[in-house]
Amino acid sequence: MYGLYRCAACVPSVKVGDTAWNLEHILSLAASAGNAGCALAVFPELTLSSASCGDLFRQPILLKSTETAVEAFAEETKIYPTLFVLGAPVKDGSKIYDCALFLQRGILCGIVPKSCRMQDSAFSVPGNWETREIQYAGMRVPFGTNLLFSSGDDILLGAEIGKDTDAPYPPGTTLALAGANLILTLSAEKEFADQARKRLDRLKEASARTFSARLFVSAGVSESTTDGVCSGHCAAAVLGKLQLNSPRFERGDKIYFTDLDLSAVNGARLANKEFALQTESFDQAQVCRIELEDLPESDGALAKWERLPFVPENKEIL
Repeated sequence: MYGLYRCAACVPSVKVGDTAWNLEHILSLAASAGNAGCALAVFPELTLSSASCGDLFRQPILLKSTETAVEAFAEETKIYPTLFVLGAPVKDGSKIYDCALFLQRGILCGIVPKSCRMQDSAFSVPGNWETREIQYAGMRVPFGTNLLFSSGDDILLGAEIGKDTDAPYPPGTTLALAGANLILTLSAEKEFADQARKRLDRLKEASARTFSARLFVSAGVSESTTDGVCSGHCAAAVLGKLQLNSPRFERGDKIYFTDLDLSAVNGARLANKEFALQTESFDQAQVCRIELEDLPESDGALAKWERLPFVPENKEIL
């Protein structure tokens, strides 16, 4: 009724290629999110298989075991109204895609593939705004970069994956113009000096520019290799204001909760004439909307409210 939704950023411990072990830890965090009444629980990029598999992504046994794990996850979580978003490699025909899987009540509602092509990657990218149905985990599932998921009048969400956010024209911008007010980013990016600050700045800027809420979830330290370190950093922003900034380099399974005010997002869009003009000129036939079961709302206890909303928090810029 008030447009507040509790979201869980979930960072499980993973082992390379061990989908059974990974599933056990993912299910533990999923149960925590479901029991907490979350509307949304988001996991990192390629979390079911681990993102560090390299050439193993081309092995049929890994792809099949991942698909089996998705079926098991759907069965175990069908008691929750929560929308779960998992990262996993998905094989369709002769191609493999780096995907975000959307599951609710035991149903695989849609699959969103990564749209940014990476050098020396095992993954393919689909055609721009291509939508089709594929057979996966025993279901016929919508597949495409232009999928939007709606629940009631308050929430319409889309997803970006990994380096999609660094593209000159990120998918999230197009999704926002199509109406998405909550955009998820599943990531497994490596950590560098000053990367956390840049990540937060990028997240806040994107949420302000597109009048949206953003939730970013990154792979944890168990994904680290000799080539790079993952931090498990999770963050959220609404209209340019930071709502979640998790600790980094935490060990074990971690879950971070935040309440996102989507009514504020919808109100800001109504008040901005330029954004309204941009959305009116957008061809809605380019997107595919998928209706979800109603997601549970939150009491807003975890939302961050500014005591002085017109005064900058950083006194140095006054």
